[in-house]
Amino acid sequence: EDEIRAAGERAALEFRQESELLRRSKNMAVDAQTRYYELAHSVQEEVTTQPVHLRPPQGATLREYQMVGLKWMVSLYNNHLNGILADEMGLGKTVQVMALIAYLMEHKNNFGPHLIIVPNAVIVNWKSELQQWLPTVKCVYYVGGKDERARKYTQEVASMQFNVLVTTYEYIMRDRAKLSKVDWRYIIIDEAQRLKERQSKLAKDLDRFQSGRRLLLTGTPLQNELRELWSLLNLLLPEVFDDKKQFTDWFDSMLEEEGGGDDDDE
Repeated sequence: EDEIRAAGERAALEFRQESELLRRSKNMAVDAQTRYYELAHSVQEEVTTQPVHLRPPQGATLREYQMVGLKWMVSLYNNHLNGILADEMGLGKTVQVMALIAYLMEHKNNFGPHLIIVPNAVIVNWKSELQQWLPTVKCVYYVGGKDERARKYTQEVASMQFNVLVTTYEYIMRDRAKLSKVDWRYIIIDEAQRLKERQSKLAKDLDRFQSGRRLLLTGTPLQNELRELWSLLNLLLPEVFDDKKQFTDWFDSMLEEEGGGDDDDE
């Protein structure tokens, strides 16, 4: 009888322990995203006002969601993280980047050099926005013919007397040997969905560049297939997202679990 009683007590104890573990696991699963964010963004910093160096036209101010974006990018910087700013087209990703550059200058004593890579079609817009919003920031617009680019590199880039260099995908590939020698503080890539082919020449050329941080701008980080998102994440964090198949399998299993959960609910 004593043995039966002891066995029953052990079984009851094990049941209570398993129930508690199950409860904790469920709570952990529900709160996984919050816990991950808190872990990744462990260094917190309040960002309540827009940078002084940012000069909006006609006294305008950043919108509330743009301030949220700025705070998020500052958190990425503080926690040594790279990221994707994936606001939809027309919500001012360009302006948020300029706010980040101004904030780094004012609060982090980080004056660059920063590299901004953009499609040829929008470099005129970037130049106009930079001149308007960051008039005190020294920018080099690295475009033009071979001789003009060589002159700009010799006179402006090599001397490191600038804060931001803006160029296009085309010139990054053409002048990779020169530009990859610079120790960039930030590399910012506009319309980064163009890098969805990880084996493309552009993506491979960018692997040669050294930078403290990387930031991708795209309104469509995922267009057709998961491998497109993996390509962007691999470019940002190659030591974490190093296996495309494992990444795809992981997402597939999550989707299957969610689908199974929906069936059970019905």
